[in-house]
Amino acid sequence: MTEVSKILSSRNLSDFCKDKPYKYEEVNYILYSNKEGKYSWRPLQIINPALYVSFVHLITEEENWRDIKERFKEFQADHNIICMSIPIVSTTKRSDKAEQISFWYNNVEQESLKLAMDFDYVIHTDIANCYESIYTHSIPWALHGKEEAKKEKNDKNLLGNKIDKLMQDMNYGQTNGIPQGSVLSDFIAEIVLGSIDLKLSEKIRKEIGSINYKIIRYRDDYRIFTKDKVPGERILKLLYEVLQEFNLKLNDKKTYLENEIILSAIKEDKIKYAEINKSFSTIQQELLIIYKFSKDYPNSGSLVKWLTKLHKKISKNPKRLRRKKENVEVLISILTEIMFRNPRVIPQSVGIISILLKELNIEKKIKVIDNIQNKLSSIPNIGFLEIWLQRLRYPIKQDNKFDNKLCKNVSGNHDSIWNIDWISQKELKDKITKTDFVNREELEKLSEIMQVSEISLFDIY
Repeated sequence: MTEVSKILSSRNLSDFCKDKPYKYEEVNYILYSNKEGKYSWRPLQIINPALYVSFVHLITEEENWRDIKERFKEFQADHNIICMSIPIVSTTKRSDKAEQISFWYNNVEQESLKLAMDFDYVIHTDIANCYESIYTHSIPWALHGKEEAKKEKNDKNLLGNKIDKLMQDMNYGQTNGIPQGSVLSDFIAEIVLGSIDLKLSEKIRKEIGSINYKIIRYRDDYRIFTKDKVPGERILKLLYEVLQEFNLKLNDKKTYLENEIILSAIKEDKIKYAEINKSFSTIQQELLIIYKFSKDYPNSGSLVKWLTKLHKKISKNPKRLRRKKENVEVLISILTEIMFRNPRVIPQSVGIISILLKELNIEKKIKVIDNIQNKLSSIPNIGFLEIWLQRLRYPIKQDNKFDNKLCKNVSGNHDSIWNIDWISQKELKDKITKTDFVNREELEKLSEIMQVSEISLFDIY
């Protein structure tokens, strides 16, 4: 990114292009990840460096950045609507993402518990397929106001229109959806969602008037707190109407009212995890209980937490496997089934498997990894899975040929993961294609056993 930024520092990206990026597919690299279930995949995008740098240069121009900050002040003027998802820069050794998640726990969850003192009802809801549904034309609406943006829709110098165009450049000219997976996308989403907060606040004052309420929003997730359920339902209706103006809609399956604020502030799987988590005599016994838990609470945060905790436990005392005469291949079989049914925990499960494989000879290791790969090959969009399987194979010099482009880069194929046919200038093209984004020194240091720090963003709370 730094080298691309140097090239683009004093010129527009269009000076380096023979055509418009939006005319080309796969300008960004898409990797599918799973959060909710076996067939619920979301596209995470690694944004093309040329477009990413152009975007950052645009919004950080002094005048533009000043206007954006002023707009955010307007979004946050109503203290009844609290946004807790503005991207965070870490001031500790933790990554930015770890700090963001920690902030969610320490503020959203804990603030919800505190509000039980003041309110009796809470409505939980979120926006259906938020990032995939954001209308790029709504970005200038959010920055400049809908009327002003529509009046100036042909003004190519308007900041909102420039951002709108860049979003379309990344998405084959489509006006529906923004990339997921980067802090830049989170920031753009917050511009749209902040504008929705502002409109909702105005609508509540106009149509309901004086009312005691609080709304906590974390990205597209809302918690609406009121003393009585009727005002809460009225606010929900107004939120629905505002979202419609932005071509967004609520997720019916995740919208519900609770009059038990304390319990509703904590996810059910967390409570169940706390109830049943105890010491187990063998790893196999614990894995069988985890497997049962995974069927009741698939792809849950507590499942991730439990497997991370088990990874730590085995890492600290690997001799326990021999002392307890654990059948390593049986343990791997259970873990593979957990992964198959819960793709969200692939990294945690592979981390544990890396320790278990150490107990096997090289021939058995290869056979077991092959069996895992065969078992999981029926999972759709397995690029994410291949990255973790490659992590298992690489240290034992069994780096199979994977279809995933990122895996191919690790194996030494330096073809670009982005479509850059629209760029004509050789220097910029070379910086994108020939800059190796794989740290080869770190790659060669990889041990067979994966450390918890490779997987977990931070220690378990």
